[in-house]
Amino acid sequence: MVQSIIVVLSADPTTTTVKSGASSGTSGQGQTVTPISAVATSGAPATTTTAAPAPLPDNPILPTTPELIWGAVTFSILWALMKFVLLKPIQNTMADRADKVRGDIEAADGAKDGAVHAIADYEATLASARVEASRIIDDARVQAEAARKERLAAAEAEVADLRATAAADVAAAKAEALADMRTNVVTIAVQAAEAVVQKPLDVAAQRPLVEEYLNRVGSQN
Repeated sequence: MVQSIIVVLSADPTTTTVKSGASSGTSGQGQTVTPISAVATSGAPATTTTAAPAPLPDNPILPTTPELIWGAVTFSILWALMKFVLLKPIQNTMADRADKVRGDIEAADGAKDGAVHAIADYEATLASARVEASRIIDDARVQAEAARKERLAAAEAEVADLRATAAADVAAAKAEALADMRTNVVTIAVQAAEAVVQKPLDVAAQRPLVEEYLNRVGSQN
């Protein structure tokens, strides 16, 4: 027969009711059992059982020995890979970049020096152009003054020629007028003499006398 034990907690925490009964369904008689804590407090001797301490769990932060070994092997492989395989291309790339930067700096310095030289050449050319322009202006002034003097001299010569021509024309006109006047005077004088002497006179024969008289009067004036 299998018995079952049902523990029922009563209102009093210091006692526990235990009911026992058969599997046939008959109700068993209840018995009151005093707890161990109540017995211990009542002064009765109690038996204490000491359990073995449980082992501490492993620290997840600290690596284990296999992990240390594999970490050292992996680090050695990565170090060898970096030093003998990957470091050379990186160093070559850095050296190429440094050479390129150095070349760019040298090119910039060369361009700067070229710009300075170009500015100096431009300033020198500008100064030379200014000197040349000043010289050209001075030459133009000298040439203009010479041309002015030449034109003035030509104008004065032309005026002198015109004056000489006019004087010659005046002299010729005066001589012609005097000749005409002498002819008229001779004719008038012969006619007047004819009126005085009451007889005709030869104009050709009397002309030398009248001209001599006119020349004498003209020299006196």
